[in-house]
Amino acid sequence: MQKFILWLMRKLFLLLIICPALSIAQKPQDKNWGVSLTPAIIPMKGGHLGIQPGIEYKLYNRLSILTEVAFQTGKKNNADSTALDKKYLRIKPELRYSLSKKTHVFNSYIGLQFSYSFRSFRTEKYDYYYDHLPNDYVYYYDEAKINSPIITTSFQIGSIISDGKNFFMDMYIGLGARFIHTTYSELVNLNTGPWIRPFIGIKPFASYYYSGDLYRFHMNAGIRLIYRFHL
Repeated sequence: MQKFILWLMRKLFLLLIICPALSIAQKPQDKNWGVSLTPAIIPMKGGHLGIQPGIEYKLYNRLSILTEVAFQTGKKNNADSTALDKKYLRIKPELRYSLSKKTHVFNSYIGLQFSYSFRSFRTEKYDYYYDHLPNDYVYYYDEAKINSPIITTSFQIGSIISDGKNFFMDMYIGLGARFIHTTYSELVNLNTGPWIRPFIGIKPFASYYYSGDLYRFHMNAGIRLIYRFHL
């Protein structure tokens, strides 16, 4: 079942990218373009902010697609060796349907969004991870390489405010599901033991602490700036 869901999400993700490309090749003179820029939070150990540029393409009167790519900024290595060789790249296409027939100063839309995030890093600091061991036991290690890609899908709603010309501000929120598949390799001094709970006894929230498949609720929200051409 998990493999089927992963396969289906990948096919839908590719469909959102390929269909606009075919439409562009057929009738480029009837379409409108735009570029966007959004601040991004990078879900990486050690914390990161990033930039997320995008390209918007109008397919039909109310239908458009926005494809964004998020890059990490800052250093690739943490000084305390908790995360080294950090690599992150997110591709996020979104199919959008405008709720207004014509372009006004204020417009609302609904959308269907998918994303795939490549995420990996190494650590050379004593740490642990979960892998279905009994009695709340965990795997401890001294060094490891972690690969933890993320796939998301969500239903989006948003509002776009225009200056009456080419600049737009897009405010949005989305709800959906998140799928993470984490693998640990190149482990040094691997052993098992009971997890020493912190005072409040809450397990770590970060998904890369859990080896294997993990499903979670997904929510995204933010503000992006858009500049549209040929309006």
